[in-house]
Amino acid sequence: MTRASSFARLFAFVVDLAFLFIVQLLLFTAALVGHGLWSESVSFSLLSARLMGFSPVLTLAFVFVVLYYFTYLTADGEQTIGKSIFGIRVVTRDGENLGRIRACIRCICYWFSALPFFLGFLMAFVFRGHALHDILCRTIVIKVHDDW
Repeated sequence: MTRASSFARLFAFVVDLAFLFIVQLLLFTAALVGHGLWSESVSFSLLSARLMGFSPVLTLAFVFVVLYYFTYLTADGEQTIGKSIFGIRVVTRDGENLGRIRACIRCICYWFSALPFFLGFLMAFVFRGHALHDILCRTIVIKVHDDW
Protein backbone atom coordinates (compact mmCIF):
# COMPACT_ATOMS: atom_id res chain seq x y z
CA MET A 1 0.00 0.00 0.00
CA THR A 2 1.44 3.30 -1.10
CA ARG A 3 -0.01 6.40 0.47
CA ALA A 4 -1.42 9.05 -1.79
CA SER A 5 0.32 12.40 -1.88
CA SER A 6 -1.25 15.32 -0.08
CA PHE A 7 -1.48 17.19 -3.36
CA ALA A 8 -3.39 14.35 -5.05
CA ARG A 9 -5.79 14.37 -2.10
CA LEU A 10 -6.17 18.15 -2.29
CA PHE A 11 -6.85 18.20 -6.03
CA ALA A 12 -9.27 15.27 -5.76
CA PHE A 13 -11.17 17.10 -3.03
CA VAL A 14 -11.31 20.27 -5.15
CA VAL A 15 -12.78 18.25 -8.05
CA ASP A 16 -15.35 16.74 -5.67
CA LEU A 17 -16.27 20.17 -4.32
CA ALA A 18 -16.65 21.54 -7.85
CA PHE A 19 -18.98 18.66 -8.71
CA LEU A 20 -21.01 19.22 -5.54
CA PHE A 21 -21.16 22.96 -6.28
CA ILE A 22 -22.73 22.16 -9.65
CA VAL A 23 -25.26 19.88 -7.93
CA GLN A 24 -26.12 22.66 -5.45
CA LEU A 25 -26.49 25.13 -8.31
CA LEU A 26 -28.89 22.75 -10.06
CA LEU A 27 -30.92 22.33 -6.85
CA PHE A 28 -31.15 26.09 -6.41
CA THR A 29 -32.10 26.61 -10.06
CA ALA A 30 -34.82 23.96 -9.81
CA ALA A 31 -36.19 25.66 -6.70
CA LEU A 32 -36.10 29.05 -8.40
CA VAL A 33 -37.85 27.80 -11.54
CA GLY A 34 -40.38 25.82 -9.51
CA HIS A 35 -41.22 28.83 -7.40
CA GLY A 36 -41.51 31.04 -10.48
CA LEU A 37 -43.95 28.62 -12.08
CA TRP A 38 -46.15 28.34 -8.99
CA SER A 39 -46.42 31.99 -8.06
CA GLU A 40 -48.92 34.25 -9.80
CA SER A 41 -46.80 37.37 -9.88
CA VAL A 42 -43.07 37.19 -9.89
CA SER A 43 -41.23 40.16 -8.50
CA PHE A 44 -37.62 39.97 -7.41
CA SER A 45 -38.27 41.19 -3.85
CA LEU A 46 -41.12 38.73 -3.30
CA LEU A 47 -39.14 35.94 -4.92
CA SER A 48 -36.01 36.56 -2.86
CA ALA A 49 -38.02 36.75 0.38
CA ARG A 50 -39.72 33.44 -0.34
CA LEU A 51 -36.47 31.76 -1.37
CA MET A 52 -34.84 32.91 1.85
CA GLY A 53 -37.55 30.99 3.66
CA PHE A 54 -36.79 28.02 1.43
CA SER A 55 -33.02 28.14 2.00
CA PRO A 56 -33.04 25.80 5.05
CA VAL A 57 -34.63 23.14 2.85
CA LEU A 58 -31.97 23.68 0.18
CA THR A 59 -29.26 23.53 2.83
CA LEU A 60 -30.60 20.26 4.23
CA ALA A 61 -30.86 18.85 0.72
CA PHE A 62 -27.25 19.81 0.05
CA VAL A 63 -26.06 18.25 3.33
CA PHE A 64 -27.88 15.05 2.37
CA VAL A 65 -26.26 15.07 -1.09
CA VAL A 66 -22.79 15.58 0.45
CA LEU A 67 -23.34 12.78 2.98
CA TYR A 68 -24.64 10.46 0.28
CA TYR A 69 -21.85 11.33 -2.15
CA PHE A 70 -18.94 10.86 0.23
CA THR A 71 -20.47 7.92 2.12
CA TYR A 72 -21.52 5.70 -0.74
CA LEU A 73 -18.64 6.59 -3.00
CA THR A 74 -15.93 5.84 -0.43
CA ALA A 75 -17.54 2.78 1.16
CA ASP A 76 -16.80 -0.72 -0.09
CA GLY A 77 -13.73 0.23 -2.10
CA GLU A 78 -15.45 2.75 -4.34
CA GLN A 79 -14.08 6.18 -5.28
CA THR A 80 -15.53 9.65 -5.60
CA ILE A 81 -15.15 11.38 -8.95
CA GLY A 82 -12.08 13.31 -7.77
CA LYS A 83 -10.45 10.27 -6.20
CA SER A 84 -11.10 8.28 -9.37
CA ILE A 85 -9.46 10.95 -11.54
CA PHE A 86 -6.35 11.02 -9.35
CA GLY A 87 -6.20 7.25 -8.78
CA ILE A 88 -6.64 7.23 -5.00
CA ARG A 89 -9.08 5.64 -2.57
CA VAL A 90 -9.77 5.45 1.15
CA VAL A 91 -9.14 2.32 3.22
CA THR A 92 -8.78 1.46 6.88
CA ARG A 93 -5.29 1.31 8.38
CA ASP A 94 -5.42 -2.47 7.83
CA GLY A 95 -6.06 -1.99 4.11
CA GLU A 96 -9.70 -3.09 4.27
CA ASN A 97 -12.65 -1.32 2.68
CA LEU A 98 -14.36 1.23 4.91
CA GLY A 99 -17.93 0.04 4.95
CA ARG A 100 -20.89 2.40 4.99
CA ILE A 101 -20.89 3.29 8.69
CA ARG A 102 -17.21 4.24 8.86
CA ALA A 103 -17.51 6.10 5.55
CA CYS A 104 -20.47 8.08 6.91
CA ILE A 105 -18.63 8.92 10.12
CA ARG A 106 -15.59 9.98 8.07
CA CYS A 107 -17.83 12.25 6.01
CA ILE A 108 -19.28 13.80 9.16
CA CYS A 109 -15.74 14.35 10.41
CA TYR A 110 -15.10 16.47 7.30
CA TRP A 111 -17.01 19.23 9.09
CA PHE A 112 -14.52 19.07 11.98
CA SER A 113 -11.65 19.20 9.51
CA ALA A 114 -13.15 22.25 7.81
CA LEU A 115 -13.33 24.34 10.98
CA PRO A 116 -11.52 26.63 11.46
CA PHE A 117 -10.09 27.60 8.08
CA PHE A 118 -9.74 24.01 6.79
CA LEU A 119 -6.91 23.35 9.25
CA GLY A 120 -7.93 19.71 9.64
CA PHE A 121 -7.44 19.20 5.92
CA LEU A 122 -4.13 21.05 5.92
CA MET A 123 -2.87 18.65 8.58
CA ALA A 124 -2.35 16.15 5.74
CA PHE A 125 0.62 18.22 4.59
CA VAL A 126 2.22 18.02 8.04
CA PHE A 127 1.25 14.58 9.38
CA ARG A 128 2.39 12.31 6.52
CA GLY A 129 -0.90 12.42 4.63
CA HIS A 130 -3.19 12.15 7.65
CA ALA A 131 -5.90 14.79 7.81
CA LEU A 132 -7.95 15.22 10.98
CA HIS A 133 -10.83 13.09 9.65
CA ASP A 134 -8.34 10.31 8.82
CA ILE A 135 -6.93 10.39 12.34
CA LEU A 136 -10.40 10.37 13.92
CA CYS A 137 -11.66 7.49 11.75
CA ARG A 138 -8.37 5.56 11.50
CA THR A 139 -8.25 5.63 7.73
CA ILE A 140 -5.60 6.26 5.10
CA VAL A 141 -5.77 7.35 1.49
CA ILE A 142 -3.78 5.14 -0.84
CA LYS A 143 -2.81 5.08 -4.49
CA VAL A 144 -4.82 2.63 -6.56
CA HIS A 145 -2.10 2.39 -9.18
CA ASP A 146 1.61 2.73 -8.48
CA ASP A 147 2.19 4.55 -11.75
CA TRP A 148 0.44 7.72 -10.51
